[in-house]
Amino acid sequence: SAYPNGHYVRALGPIGDRETETRVILHQHDVADPDEGFSPAVHACVPELPWRVPERTEDWDAWRRDIRPMCVFSVDPPGCK
Repeated sequence: SAYPNGHYVRALGPIGDRETETRVILHQHDVADPDEGFSPAVHACVPELPWRVPERTEDWDAWRRDIRPMCVFSVDPPGCK
């Protein structure tokens, strides 16, 4: 549209900058800004540290949730290869 409709929320950075574009994607999908950290509610949903993957048992497949039909992506920290 020649006349887009919207309102100013905040400046994220210069257009085309990789960090800015990453923040845009996170913001569009309601993912916490890395500089702001996660809320206490999010921290309450994760296990205490140190955490390890449980050992595989006979009922492993019943315990796991199959998410292959879902669209899933990960956001890796800087420096990951």
